[in-house]
Amino acid sequence: MNETHMRELMELERHKLAIQFAAVEVAIDDKIQLQTKKIVDVVSGAISAAVAQLKEDNMVRDVGLKTHLGVMKGQLTAEIGHVRTELKADIARLEEKIDNHAH
Repeated sequence: MNETHMRELMELERHKLAIQFAAVEVAIDDKIQLQTKKIVDVVSGAISAAVAQLKEDNMVRDVGLKTHLGVMKGQLTAEIGHVRTELKADIARLEEKIDNHAH
């Protein structure tokens, strides 16, 4: 084999190695993109689940608060009614005392 053939063979071998190297880089990039997509999907799923849980927690809390407010309103209404009754009785007693002193 002469020197020209050897150089051509060496050049072809370099091209072959360059193509193999490029193929490995492409395969690595594909794997990185696939893993990145998997990570994004997992994180997105976790965030969606967390948001759904927060919404559910908020609804439960809101229902609890509304129930509590309803109970408190009922208690306050009853207490106000009781105070009104006491005030009317006190006013009636005072009016009676005033009437008794006025005569």
